[in-house]
Amino acid sequence: MRPRKRNQNRYKNEERKFFLNKFKATHGVSERQFCRDNKLAFSTWQGWRTNEAKILASKRHGRLATLGGQGLRELIPFKNELLAFMRDRRGTERYVRVFHLMRWVKRHHRPWLVDYLSTKKNDAVGYNSFRTLLLRYLHIFRFSRFHYIMVKKLLTAEEAEAKRLKRNEQCKQYHIKNRERRLAYKRENHAKNKAHRLQKMKEWREKNKERRNVYFKEWWRKKRGGKDEDDHSLDPEFDDACSDDSSNSTCTSSASSLMLLSEVALKCIPHGAHGSVKLEPLVAPVIGDACHSCSLQGP
Repeated sequence: MRPRKRNQNRYKNEERKFFLNKFKATHGVSERQFCRDNKLAFSTWQGWRTNEAKILASKRHGRLATLGGQGLRELIPFKNELLAFMRDRRGTERYVRVFHLMRWVKRHHRPWLVDYLSTKKNDAVGYNSFRTLLLRYLHIFRFSRFHYIMVKKLLTAEEAEAKRLKRNEQCKQYHIKNRERRLAYKRENHAKNKAHRLQKMKEWREKNKERRNVYFKEWWRKKRGGKDEDDHSLDPEFDDACSDDSSNSTCTSSASSLMLLSEVALKCIPHGAHGSVKLEPLVAPVIGDACHSCSLQGP
């Protein structure tokens, strides 16, 4: 039969202080009886009694379970001074290496270094141990990564002026070298874009020519009251309305078209502008008069 395992309890600082003060307030009660009454393990109570002064004098928060100071013992007692040296060296844009730290410790804390090396077997082991200790210290404070540092050089006034003139000359040569190339590229793109625009304009005109003719015929038919007898003689361009082989009826219809367009133009003139415009109404040619566009004469 396996023995029953002992329950492990974790006490806080406030609980330790409470039980220690409670035991002081009792008189004539043994420690074992006090542990049985409060359900405390006697071995745990012995540990509290051993560190009673430290527990009662501790200023750590009551909800914490430890008195602090746990972990590995610090081997470098001057860690803050060493960290300040590392940060100051890196702040002045200089490298921070292990041998820099070793040289600083040797210069400022030689007694501690002698005591540390005396605990090792020989000098080689002591050197490796000391170097490993400093590497771990560098790694803790994020000094283990290698950083490239640009060394800044302070230039005199003459050196700065010479550097500025050299840079200006380089920029000038660069622009002269690439000027012809940029101009040729610009001319080529301009010609290409111009040809592209002309081609697009031509395509648009060809595409919309038939639509414009249909629209004009519809407008003409509406003005004539829906008559279609003169649609065959209707053309948006009036230069060819009366050709050399046209008949008298064609010329008459063209003249009627011009009169109708003149009436439309009169309607489009703004109100009040008729007094300042001299209007001469068009008259259709009468049979017997000469037509300027055809060879027909009157009887």
